[in-house]
Amino acid sequence: MVIRFPFLFSPIRVGNLTLKNRIVNTAHGTGFTKDHLFTDQHLHYYMSRAKGGVAMIITENASVHPTSNVGSQDTLWGFDPRIVASYRKLSEAVHRCDCHILVQLSHQGRQSGSVEGTPRWAPSPIPSPESSYGPPEVPHEMDPEEIAELVEAFAGSAALAREGGMDGVELHGGHGNLIHQFFSPLSNQRSDRYGGSVENRARFALEIIDAVRRAVGDDMVVGMRISADEFLPGGLDLAQMQETSRLLTTAGRLDYLNVSNSTYSDLGSMANHIPSMYLPPAAFSHLWAGIKEAVDVPVLGIGRINSPHLAEEVLAQGKADLIGMVRELIADPKLPNKARDGRVDDIRPCIACLESCLGRRTKGKFITCIHHPETGREEEWASMPRPSRIKKVAVIGGGPAGLEAARVAATRGHQVTLYERSDHLGGQIPAVAAAPKRDAFAGITVFSEAQVRKLGVDVRLGIEVTPQMVLELDVDAVVLALGSEPVVPMEPLDSGPTLTTAQEVLMDEADVGDSVMVVDTQGLHPGCDVAEFLLDRGKRVQLVTYAPYAGANIEALTWRLLYQRLLTKGLETSPFTAVSRLGEGTVVVRSTITGEERIVEGIDTVVFADSRRANDGLLRALKSKVKNLYAIGDCLAPRGVEQAIYEANKAAKGI
Repeated sequence: MVIRFPFLFSPIRVGNLTLKNRIVNTAHGTGFTKDHLFTDQHLHYYMSRAKGGVAMIITENASVHPTSNVGSQDTLWGFDPRIVASYRKLSEAVHRCDCHILVQLSHQGRQSGSVEGTPRWAPSPIPSPESSYGPPEVPHEMDPEEIAELVEAFAGSAALAREGGMDGVELHGGHGNLIHQFFSPLSNQRSDRYGGSVENRARFALEIIDAVRRAVGDDMVVGMRISADEFLPGGLDLAQMQETSRLLTTAGRLDYLNVSNSTYSDLGSMANHIPSMYLPPAAFSHLWAGIKEAVDVPVLGIGRINSPHLAEEVLAQGKADLIGMVRELIADPKLPNKARDGRVDDIRPCIACLESCLGRRTKGKFITCIHHPETGREEEWASMPRPSRIKKVAVIGGGPAGLEAARVAATRGHQVTLYERSDHLGGQIPAVAAAPKRDAFAGITVFSEAQVRKLGVDVRLGIEVTPQMVLELDVDAVVLALGSEPVVPMEPLDSGPTLTTAQEVLMDEADVGDSVMVVDTQGLHPGCDVAEFLLDRGKRVQLVTYAPYAGANIEALTWRLLYQRLLTKGLETSPFTAVSRLGEGTVVVRSTITGEERIVEGIDTVVFADSRRANDGLLRALKSKVKNLYAIGDCLAPRGVEQAIYEANKAAKGI
C-alpha cells in the first residue's frame, strides 16, 4: 500500500516510546472536570482520538500544588492521590488503541485564581497584566523554601502519574505559567540564583526536571511545553529560548520539547498562541524550526497545522518532528485514520473560528465544535446506530442546519431529499465568508455539501416549498431548516439615509453611500464584519453598539486581532448607544446609560447588522398537520451556526 503522507505516518522514538505516527493530541482545557478529577466525559473524548489514529495524547493540565488555580472549580488536582484511579482508567483504555498518553503538569503562578488567605505565588511581586481568574493582583514572591516545595510538588505529581500507568508527563513551561514566569525577564526580577541571567532564570525548571526524572525513572517520557516567543517588548524571544532550550535538554534531561508561543498575561500575545482564521496556517513555524536548530531532542510544533498536507510539509521541511493538533481533532477526531487511508476529502475541516471550543470554555461550558456537535458528547452521540426501519425523509432548507440533518439522516441509512429555494446551498454561510479574513467559514458548506452528495442525498435546488407540497409528499419525516431573514427594523424616510442589512452589504446587494452608520445590537461578528468590509472599500464608518465596545461578545482572541484592524482602519464607535429615529440625512441616537440624545449628521446609509426574523411560516402552517415534523435552527429563533447544527444532528439521530 502506498502511504500518501510518508513523513506524517512514519514512526518516531520519543524517550522510551515508539510512536506509530507523528500526530499528537496536545494538552488543552475541556471543561469536563468534576471534583478536580478526570471524568467519563474525558475518557470518551480521549478514546475517540485514540481510536481516530493519533499516536499520543497529552491530557489537559493538572495542578501540582494547592496554590495553583485555587479559585477554579474545574482544575485537575495532579497532587491528589485520588487521581491515580482515573489515570489508570484513562491509560488502560488508550493503550488498547495502540496510543500513548501523558499528563501535563502545571502551576499557574501569578495567573492562578486566589481565595482569601491564599495569595498567588510568583518569582517576583509583579502582577499579571491580564488574568483569566479575576483582576490582576500583586503575587507573593516565593522564597527559596517555597521554590523547593514546588520542585518536590512537581516530582510528587509525576510519581502519581507513574502509579496510574501514564506513559509520561509534560511539564508546562509556557503561556505565562509559573515555570515560564521564571524564564521571562518581564516577570522574574530576582537578584538571587533564580534571577538575572538566562541560566539562572532556567534554574527552577532544571531543578524540576531533575526531581521529576528521579521520581519517575528513565522509562517514562518527560517533556516540556515552552513558549518560544512572548511577543512582548522586553520579553522572551527566540534567541533567549534557544539558549534556554539547550540548558533544558542537556544530559538527556528531557525527551522532547513542545514548542508553542505567547503568554496568557497579554491578550495580544495570546492571540498568536491559538491562531484564529485571521492568522494563516502554521504562521509560527519559524519558532519550531528555531528551537529544533538548538536541540537534539524531538520538537513538537503546534499552531493551526490544519491539514495532513500541511503537516507533511512541515515535517518534510524539517521544521518539526511531531505535529501537535487540538482544534483539528475537535473538528474531526478521525483525521489521522482518514489521512492514512487516503480519505482526505472526508476530513471535516477546522475553520479556526474559536467560537465553540475556546469560546465556550471562556463561558464556563465544555468544549465542542461549531460544526461537529459530537465533540464533548462522545458517550451519547459518537455511535450512530442504524434505524429499525429505513424511512423517507424530506429536509427543507439547505443551510448549515439542513445540510447537517440530511447528512446524519443519510449516514444512518434513510432515503433523504433536500429542498432549497435558492440556486446554491449554505444559507447565510456565503455572507459570513464574504467578510474580511472570514473565508474559512465556507469550509462548513464545502464539507457538508460534498458529504450529502456522496451519501446519495437527492438535492433539489430552486424549489420554493409550500405547505400543500409538504402535505402531498410521500415521506415518513419532515425536517424544517428554513433559517431566518435579515430585516430592517425601521421605516425609511424619503429624505433620510438609505437603510439596508449587513447580509445585503456583504453579498454586494446594496447601494451604500460614502458615510455609513452600522447598528449593532449584539456585540457579535455581524457588526464588526460589515464595518470592516465597508472600511476596506473606503467608506467612513461609525459603529453604534449597545455593547461597551465593538465586538464585546466575540471570543476574546479573535476579537483582539479584529479590533486592532478596525482601529487601524479608522472605525469610529459609539458604545452604549441605540438608534432612536431618522431625520433628513441624519440619525438621532440615544445613550443607553443616560438617555441623552444627539444628532449624527451626514449619514448616507444605515446598515442594520444583526436584526433577523425567523422563517417560521411553513412551521406554523404544518404544525399539528404533519406527524413527524422537526423544526431546527433559525426557523425556530435566529441564533448561531453551532445551535443550528447541534439541533440538526440531534433531530436526525431521532428519526
